[in-house]
Amino acid sequence: MKLLWLMENVDAVKDAIKKGYAIFGTIDTWLIWNMTGSVNGGLHVTDVTNASRTILMNLKTLSCDEYTLKTLGIPAEILPRFASEIEDLAAMVETTGGVYFVPAFNGLFAPWLREDARGVCIGITRFTNKSHIARAVLESMCFQVKDVLDSLNNEKGEFFLRVDGAATANNLLMHIQADLMGTPVVRPVDIETTALGTAYALYFFLKMLEETDVPTKEDNIVYKEILKNLCEA
Repeated sequence: MKLLWLMENVDAVKDAIKKGYAIFGTIDTWLIWNMTGSVNGGLHVTDVTNASRTILMNLKTLSCDEYTLKTLGIPAEILPRFASEIEDLAAMVETTGGVYFVPAFNGLFAPWLREDARGVCIGITRFTNKSHIARAVLESMCFQVKDVLDSLNNEKGEFFLRVDGAATANNLLMHIQADLMGTPVVRPVDIETTALGTAYALYFFLKMLEETDVPTKEDNIVYKEILKNLCEA
C-alpha cells in the first residue's frame, strides 16, 4: 500500500518509474543491495519471508502475483527477485565480502608473530570473481591493523586512527577500516608522510652542517639539490 501511494502521489517516484531507474523493496532488500555494490551492480533481491510483507506475493506459488500487480498497476521489474530464484541468488550474495584472505607470506606478524603460518584464501565458490578477491585483500589489511590496535588498546576507549601511505588513497580501504574499528580514520592531505619526513630530516641535517661548516661548499650544493628533488616529489 505504501508503494501504491507513492506511485499515485509523488511525482518524482512516477517519473523515476517511467524512466526505469526506480526500484522498491523491504529493509533487507535495501541492505543486500548496498552490501553487494548498490548502484555498481548491487543485487535487488529478497527472501519469501520478507517478500510476503509486500502483500504482492502469491503464497501458493511463492512468486509475484501477476493479477495483483496488473490490477494495481505496479511494474514487476521494480520489485526484488525472490521465490524460485532465491536459492541461486542467496549463493551469489554469500560470495560478496564472504571471501577471506590471510596474507601470511612470511608468517604472521604483530601481534601474533607466527613464523610457521602460511597465507590462505578461503570462502571461494563458483560465483567468486576477481572483485571478491580484491576486496578480501583490502579487508585483510584492515584486520591486521585491528589486531595490532586491539592488542594495544585494551580499554577500548575512543580514539582517532591516523593513517598515511599510498594505500590510504583507496577510499574503500579507509571505509572498511573505519567500519571495522568503529572509529574515525583521519587521512592527511599529504599521504606520503615517509617521503616528507625524509625531506624534513635532510633539511635539518643540512642546516646542522651549514652551522658547523663541516661540509665543503660543493657538498652543500649537492645536498640542497637532493632536498629540492625530494620536496618536489
